[in-house]
Amino acid sequence: MKKSLLLVLAAGGLAPAALAQTEIPLAPIEEMREVYPVGAVPPATNPYESRFIDTVYNNGGEAGTSTNGLVLGTAHWADDYNFSTGPWASVGTRLATEIIVWTQQSGAACIPNDPFDIVLDFYNPTDFDYTQNPMVLAPAFQRVRVAVTAYNCGVQTGWIVNLAGLPGGGLLLSATDPTYIEYRLTLPGSDTLRSATAGVNPVFTIGSTLIGSSLPSYGRDINANDILEGGTPIIIGAGAGAHEHRTTAASPIDRNQRGRIRGDIPPPPPPAATPLGALADSGANANGSLSTG
Repeated sequence: MKKSLLLVLAAGGLAPAALAQTEIPLAPIEEMREVYPVGAVPPATNPYESRFIDTVYNNGGEAGTSTNGLVLGTAHWADDYNFSTGPWASVGTRLATEIIVWTQQSGAACIPNDPFDIVLDFYNPTDFDYTQNPMVLAPAFQRVRVAVTAYNCGVQTGWIVNLAGLPGGGLLLSATDPTYIEYRLTLPGSDTLRSATAGVNPVFTIGSTLIGSSLPSYGRDINANDILEGGTPIIIGAGAGAHEHRTTAASPIDRNQRGRIRGDIPPPPPPAATPLGALADSGANANGSLSTG
């Protein structure tokens, strides 16, 4: 059964908070919830669509596709998304129409239907760097806030955020790879980080990127000071300090935020015209070949 969510666009900074950090196993139960932006009307069903919408990034985004992963006890993290190996490889205008964000509600601290917000900030590749401290080098070019109003404990939930009702038909992303997404779980209608011990945490999968790609690195705000602290040398583990920056060079674990992004796939340009010359009344035969794709 689907529950109602609220999605609004917002801006602003977050206040620091001292939160504990844990890692817990995946819950065996999964569910999917769909939401539309506040004030937007779901697109009307039309059997003759003028646009082709397809998956441009997928890291175990659908239910039943992520059996290898874990849940990070954090309210603030970030990951990178590279579309150069998928349908958006040669697309100049990248219009996202849907993003799926997975969280898990579990543990003794989980309170059913205790509301929280999921805040997503999108950065250009020149504005975010895992090795810099802080990792964020310039303001986000897009922000989305999802207000979660109902959920069940003991499940993984894939929040299907339908972006098609936004102005322009979706969320315009950078045409240059990678795009970085910074995630925050906050108190409702606030920019204050929600306690990671409240039973709501992000779901990460291990080595399951199916479409597109992502570096085996991510930002993790271990001390919950609302700063993604990067730098070198690479620090790994919950006891390492203010952040976790994980790569296969330092660890065999390749973690990425579980989720999926779908977007508008423009049609390829039409092929060049083929001169047929003068045709006899009896017709003419022409031979040709189709290129790959």
